[in-house]
Amino acid sequence: MAMVEKDIENKRLMDNQIPLPQDQQDTLSNIRQSTMEVRNEVGFLHSEIYERLARLEAQTEQKKLEKMLKEIEAKEAKLKDSK
Repeated sequence: MAMVEKDIENKRLMDNQIPLPQDQQDTLSNIRQSTMEVRNEVGFLHSEIYERLARLEAQTEQKKLEKMLKEIEAKEAKLKDSK
C-alpha cells in the first residue's frame, strides 16, 4: 500500500513539474535514463532466468522419460527372452 501511495505521489510531482534550471533538468534526465537501463536489465534477467528454468525443467523431464523408456525396453526384452 505504501509503495502505491509513493508511486502516486511521484506521478503527481512529475505531472506538476516546476521549471528547473537546465543543469538540474539534465541531471534528472540522466537519472531517468539510468533507471530505464537498469529496469531493462532487470527485465532481461527475469526473462533469462525464466527461460533457463524452463529449459532445466524440460531437460530433467526428458532424462526421466528416457530412463523410464530404457526400463520398459529392458522389461520387454526380459519378457521376450523368457518365452
